[in-house]
Amino acid sequence: MSHNTESASEKRRHFRVELKARVSVGPFDTPLDEDPVFALRTSHADVVESMLRIRPEAQPILADAIDNWVSYMGALLEVVGELAERQQVAERSVSLSEGGIGFFGTPPCTMGEQVPLIIRCTEDPSQRPIQVDGRLVRMDRQEDGEYLGFIFVEPPREVRRQLVELVFRIQRRQLRQRGTP
Repeated sequence: MSHNTESASEKRRHFRVELKARVSVGPFDTPLDEDPVFALRTSHADVVESMLRIRPEAQPILADAIDNWVSYMGALLEVVGELAERQQVAERSVSLSEGGIGFFGTPPCTMGEQVPLIIRCTEDPSQRPIQVDGRLVRMDRQEDGEYLGFIFVEPPREVRRQLVELVFRIQRRQLRQRGTP
């Protein structure tokens, strides 16, 4: 049985890309800004970048400290990342655009209901997780399971910018892989 509440104009207003991502459906206990894994990765990258800007004459003296820091933080990030992944949904193939997302899964809500979503692009770990409200507008039972389609509900300008940048970055990478300039 198929349910689809998208109008013809909503179906293909945006470029879509296929990618690997983790999609969590809320409500959530921890605000996205307090995501410890993302905060740790960002802090680690900032520290390493700062260390690399140290005056050249001081770098040999600090080389061991920098190597130890990088090794320690790499191991810590791996452990924290594994713990966080156990609490998240499995990686899945998704179809993403500025206007919505589709993927196979178990319906987390009823048709037309609005729920918070967090999208973590696993193809680009430097991409900050995106939190946006989505309304379930499509449920199609297929051989592989239930295909769910959400449209994003009034995403803030910054979230729209993140979505557009991610879609175009993935699209560019996919075109390069196919040999298209």
